[in-house]
Amino acid sequence: MSDQAASNEKESRVSYVTVIALVFLLAPLLTSLAAYSIAGGLDCRLNEANYHPCVFLGLDIGGLLYSMGGFGFLGIITMPIGLAVLLYKMIKR
Repeated sequence: MSDQAASNEKESRVSYVTVIALVFLLAPLLTSLAAYSIAGGLDCRLNEANYHPCVFLGLDIGGLLYSMGGFGFLGIITMPIGLAVLLYKMIKR
């Protein structure tokens, strides 16, 4: 009975690590894509060069979109690390 409990605990630990690695891997990409989608839907300019005003419900969200769009560059660091963790977990199984 204790072996089965230990096995279940190990499986859940692997799935938690996998989920954390996927979030670490995809968060910058998804945040950047969301920023560009929101800016496109609101017909606002968004690029990495400068902040551009973007009004939504009377609030200027241009700075937020600029930060979200720039967050995609963090993927240069997080994507290789997340992929390495996922590959390690796949090989270790």
